[in-house]
Amino acid sequence: MKWQDSNHKTPVDLLDIFSCLSDGVIVYDNDNVLYSNVEGYLLLEQTNNKVLDGLQFDLSDKGHHTFHIELPQTHEQLIAHCMPVIWQAHNAGLAIIKTEDEYTSLLESNIGNDHNALHNRKRLDLLFKSAGDGYWEWHIPTASVFFSTHWKEMLGYKATDIEPSFNNWINLIHPDDLGNFLIVWSDYMENTQQHFSIEYRVRCQSGEYRWVEAHGIKDVSESGEIVRLAGFHRDINERKVNEEKLREYQENLEQLVKQRTDELELANRKLAELANQDPLTLLQNRRSFDERLEIQLQVARRNNTPLCLLLMDIDHFKAFNDVYGHQVGDDCIKAIAENIQLSTHRPNDTAARYGGEEFVVILPDTDLKGGVQVAINIQQSTSEINDLPVNPVTQKHISLSIGIATNQSGNQIDSDKVIKLADKAMYSAKENGRNQICYYDQNSNVVSHIVPASESPPPDDREQV
Repeated sequence: MKWQDSNHKTPVDLLDIFSCLSDGVIVYDNDNVLYSNVEGYLLLEQTNNKVLDGLQFDLSDKGHHTFHIELPQTHEQLIAHCMPVIWQAHNAGLAIIKTEDEYTSLLESNIGNDHNALHNRKRLDLLFKSAGDGYWEWHIPTASVFFSTHWKEMLGYKATDIEPSFNNWINLIHPDDLGNFLIVWSDYMENTQQHFSIEYRVRCQSGEYRWVEAHGIKDVSESGEIVRLAGFHRDINERKVNEEKLREYQENLEQLVKQRTDELELANRKLAELANQDPLTLLQNRRSFDERLEIQLQVARRNNTPLCLLLMDIDHFKAFNDVYGHQVGDDCIKAIAENIQLSTHRPNDTAARYGGEEFVVILPDTDLKGGVQVAINIQQSTSEINDLPVNPVTQKHISLSIGIATNQSGNQIDSDKVIKLADKAMYSAKENGRNQICYYDQNSNVVSHIVPASESPPPDDREQV
């Protein structure tokens, strides 16, 4: 006879109980041993599996059978209590085997003697209590419900505290879990599944709720009606509490990680800003200017649009710095930087500190006329800064020399070229007496001097982009 390697779906709780019994437990069909505990295996080995010959009966018979078996070597008398069961959706036999002196049926359901019935229930209570489970049983034809003593003790109740009825059981279930329990229960009653399993909270005698894991199996009559439901409650409250603590810990950890990630992203943005920002003026620094100019020139080439570059220098700044000191010199640089920033009001305009007392402005989508307007505004508003000392050389307000270059030559000019042209125009303005605006004309290779009106600067009428 071959042993069948079965991936069974019998409740783990029931198999655990079988494995702990000192009785021999064997599950079999006509051809195979489907399961046995240690004692059952020893019996099979002692009799060379011949013990099975005495256990065979018609598996379609719903009745219980008792067989007497004699061990050939010891002549010990055994009693096997057998009953038909469903194992992996197939008919099988279940045998519980003890010596004649020790034998007491654990599974007989129709004992007429009250003393024996009470004795069996106490044995079941002790058996399931040792396994950590509370046993329940519902006999549908009589509407009677049985709760084992340990089933009640798990929840803190005495034996007489709970009336044995299905409604009393339902009333103990947590309101938040009752709906799901009834759905699972209804599906179990209506479907062909032999087992059901669910986790829910049950009210204890103290009024608190404990988590239990419920398993159940049903007994179906020959006519297909459900006669009996039976199963176990296992206390899983500690596990559920630990799971909730773990969930809260994970949520707190995720929140902390998110907070740290947000802080890190903010810090990275600030670092990026600081890396691109001149610390004194808070304008873009030289590195950031170089990157933006290259990008804006690429956009201009792609879209065939104009671009204007203004390069400017504070007139006689070395003398100003030597006479008034570095602190006043820094104040002068910051005041002019703020003035330039206010004069470049479009989102895509970029003002940067080019180095020392030099500043640069990128004006995308701006032709020469628009660049001159912005340059005149910057120069005019600079002359109106009143909280700085006068220029020690000219004895007048601080002024700027500004050079302008554009990408008008087929829009193919590169960044180095446009900077050189603006620089050449700016130095021409300085050589021409300072406080001037000069433009380098690429077509004629000539620097044109633009002398702005001294009073009202022209409005910046460039389209907002």
